[in-house]
Amino acid sequence: MSISRTAPRSMRRERRREPMAMNRESTAAAEKLSDEALSRQLGRCQRVEAIFMLLCIVSVIACVLVLWVWQKKLLACALLAVGAAGGLIAGAAQRQRRALLDAQLGDFYRAELDRAFGPEGRSPELRIDEAWLRESRLVDRLWEKCELRCFREGVYRGMRFSAANVILRHSYEHRSGQDMVTEITEMLDGIVIRCKAADGALAIRERVEEHPCGDLSDPAAFAARYTVCGRDGEAAEAAPQLREMFKELERVTAGEMESAVLRDGTLSIALNTKYAFAEVPAQMDMRDLGAVRKWYTATLQGMCRILDVLLKSGLPAAE
Repeated sequence: MSISRTAPRSMRRERRREPMAMNRESTAAAEKLSDEALSRQLGRCQRVEAIFMLLCIVSVIACVLVLWVWQKKLLACALLAVGAAGGLIAGAAQRQRRALLDAQLGDFYRAELDRAFGPEGRSPELRIDEAWLRESRLVDRLWEKCELRCFREGVYRGMRFSAANVILRHSYEHRSGQDMVTEITEMLDGIVIRCKAADGALAIRERVEEHPCGDLSDPAAFAARYTVCGRDGEAAEAAPQLREMFKELERVTAGEMESAVLRDGTLSIALNTKYAFAEVPAQMDMRDLGAVRKWYTATLQGMCRILDVLLKSGLPAAE
């Protein structure tokens, strides 16, 4: 008996139709849901996430107790495995919830962004990505992992800018008792903003080796951290307006200045802040779609307030 490697003609036709069927299924899955149906689906994802996250926490606590009280390593490993599985499932449910929300409200998000900042741009001189962050050394500290979200380049009141939510993480090991423990520190957790400067000869450099803490509105603290130079390398007169700008940026973001660099006519600023641009927090109740839309719009208004501070300083260039 022999088996032919060539499928029958009818089978080959059926296989050719499968991708079309899959496309129809994915198109159907991408169809817009009513707010009520979307709220129900988001609620299911949220319940799954909450249940398995609780399982993860309880399992880890039980693992610690078993090791501490009874010193049963096998049972502790089993509990730890259950907790890890619960965490993975909870994380998957959270990603599914966010992906569903983005797919269903994506048109609303894009329309709000376009209304606030015009069509999206991609200028090489205003890019924000991991390669640029390493090359520019805007955050001149040791970090290995970069998480970058919600990049947008646009125009606000004649000023072209780019912004993104950025987290830079540094991991290191240290000894705790007889064990080596890995710690993860966030070198930056906030936003990065870039824009073209009106005075292309002006330069702001950070004295990285000192990096002192203090109120940057204080002239002595500012001078200890930043150098402001003109075209000839001499000290420029822009320091007072920069101090005021930094102070206002910290106020409107409820954050803290991480660094600022003005080089080759482009101003780049990094801020540590809980404010997130064009993003809805994962812990928010996604079933309330009206609140989700309001929150998203409020994040864009928050960026407008930040950009107003930059414009008030007179540093950014207008198109």
